Amino acid sequence: MYLKNNTAKIFLLLATLSLPQMMAAQFNLQVGYGLSYHLNETYSRALEDFGKQNSWVNTNFKPLAFSHGLYIGLRNRWDWYGLGVSWRAQFLRNDAQGVMGNESYKKEYFHRFHDISLFHEFGNPWMDFGLSLDYTITSVSERHTGLSSKQTLGNSTGIGSHVYFNFYLAAGSFLDIALQPYLAWRWTSTDLNEVAKDLNSADPLDKLKFHHLGLSLIFCNGNKRSRDID
Repeated sequence: MYLKNNTAKIFLLLATLSLPQMMAAQFNLQVGYGLSYHLNETYSRALEDFGKQNSWVNTNFKPLAFSHGLYIGLRNRWDWYGLGVSWRAQFLRNDAQGVMGNESYKKEYFHRFHDISLFHEFGNPWMDFGLSLDYTITSVSERHTGLSSKQTLGNSTGIGSHVYFNFYLAAGSFLDIALQPYLAWRWTSTDLNEVAKDLNSADPLDKLKFHHLGLSLIFCNGNKRSRDID
């Protein structure tokens, strides 16, 4: 609880200190969609072991690989420097299916990865280098045959960062498209021990770090970036 409260306080303080600078000029709205590839062998192994330990499973959980979802941001730019805030929400559904007794049975996991970020960008009209400080929320819910609603197994907050590049293409008088490859790094661990118990996993899942590589396609309105050249 101490870590969760202080993580939120640190992020809110940094965001508040940056607001006067951002209010000095027009916001630019960013809307996009992203795809991430997760780098977590421990969690994927726990999912894989579930099928080995349960004879009713015909189709096992897939390894944690790709998640996808929305990107929404607000950014202001001064010449070569940009400052903004963003929200990334990515989702992944995974299931195991088989026959338990004489009836079909399915067990589903719903993964949600939320990042609320304060970011800085440095570059020119065609390319930016960006770095963010993230307040992360990771949650896993479960639903199985006979249970109509989802039940939350794990919900953990922490701190992370995104390191990325933006490559821009002009799409109109007031619209740019950015292609953004990124690395998302988790500085704090995620505790999913309740998920480990549900999976009957031999591996503890209390110190997971959901690092991932990703690619986002982002549409940016406001002043066209190519005007910065004039």
